[in-house]
Amino acid sequence: MDARQSNPREPRAVEVLAATESAEGETLAIARLTGVSRQEELESQLSAWRRAVTSDQPRFAVEERIGQGSQGVVFAVRDRDCRREVALKTLHHTGCDLDEISRFIHEAQITAQLEHPGIVPVHDFGVLPNGTVFYTMKRVAGQSLADHLLTRAGQPEHRFDLLQLVLRVCEAVAFAHSRGVIHRDLKPRNIMVGTYGEVLVMDWGLAKVLGEPGHARPGWRQTMVSDGDDHRTLDGAAVGTPAYMSPEQARGAGEPVDARSDIYSLGVMLYEILGGVSPYQRGHVRRTLEQVGSGQWKRLDERTLGRDLPRPLVAIAHKAMALLPGERYAAVDGLMADLRQFLSGHAVSAYPETPLEVLLRLLAHHRKQVEAIVVTTLLALGAGIGLWLYVGRQEEAMLQAMRAAAQRQEEAGDFDSARGSLDRILAYRPVDLTALKGLERLDASIQRREAAQLDAQQH
Repeated sequence: MDARQSNPREPRAVEVLAATESAEGETLAIARLTGVSRQEELESQLSAWRRAVTSDQPRFAVEERIGQGSQGVVFAVRDRDCRREVALKTLHHTGCDLDEISRFIHEAQITAQLEHPGIVPVHDFGVLPNGTVFYTMKRVAGQSLADHLLTRAGQPEHRFDLLQLVLRVCEAVAFAHSRGVIHRDLKPRNIMVGTYGEVLVMDWGLAKVLGEPGHARPGWRQTMVSDGDDHRTLDGAAVGTPAYMSPEQARGAGEPVDARSDIYSLGVMLYEILGGVSPYQRGHVRRTLEQVGSGQWKRLDERTLGRDLPRPLVAIAHKAMALLPGERYAAVDGLMADLRQFLSGHAVSAYPETPLEVLLRLLAHHRKQVEAIVVTTLLALGAGIGLWLYVGRQEEAMLQAMRAAAQRQEEAGDFDSARGSLDRILAYRPVDLTALKGLERLDASIQRREAAQLDAQQH
């Protein structure tokens, strides 16, 4: 036997799916991600790890408990060998069966093989002296996207800034999809925003390699969906977090789930960032699953904070959240492309513009070039330049006066008059950023006032 031939009982981290020939006749191996799959492989590897453990000198010193994922508990620990602080994840309890251990190992190995700046890196993997499997990963100082959004509640002016953060999440998810892996539990709680600008997709405990059997246990659904938190991860026939899962996930076993399911979850996060609320009516898990599975959610532009959003941006979120997978973006790349097009002032595929909208967008995007052409033309004609400058100064003075009036009215609490002033500005200049931000700020003030009035009535 060739010494290089692999042992069939030896755990495999990478499995070759196919081989193709290049134009030059070279054989190219195409690999996909996978984990320990057969029970005999799992038992063999667990035995090897347990023999290697030494309990006389613990490698990890626990500093604090920092979180909990879909399958395990996460601690901040000090790694004696590497002399650094890392995050260590273990199963929730020591008496786990082989199925739970297998899914935990699957999570660790899949995450370790997804080497991307936007995916938390795995450092080590093994068994603790008490027999519990664990893996260590980079410890990120910061907060989850969920906490990040809470700190910015009532500050709609920050919404557009968060689009860059969404793009970075999309880049990490797109990489995972390119390796044949879908996350199946994308939500703000599983996105880490680091102190130094890192954006990391965490908790791949429900990740699935497309083409491989799943890890769900069909008998769980009746006990899991009757009550509870619709923002908590479920495992069973309906896999994921109800408030963020796709309709096909919510409908449970038998429904095919692919990369477009993750796109739906990204759309829900985009909706929450732009609208400030969940698309669904909060309640019990069963009610949320029913809403998700049937596509019952309020349009983003019908929300208080969504009424003044640019229509192309609303269309992007709605397309990502389409009820039928075939009506969503075919890949995360399409969602990223539309977000980048919007941020750069170009047309997006999700929104067919009217001729007037095209004209206004082009004028706003190429305003300097348009002004230069006008000035050049007027200089060539000679006669009209003085009039053009005079009109421009008069219009700017008028706009400045309306801006000042709107500010005075807002400071005086006369929000209706302030809105009227801002609307008049936008009638003259539809892309006036000061007026647009003023409307967002005004909406937030109105919400705070209404909440205070309601609170006063109740007391």
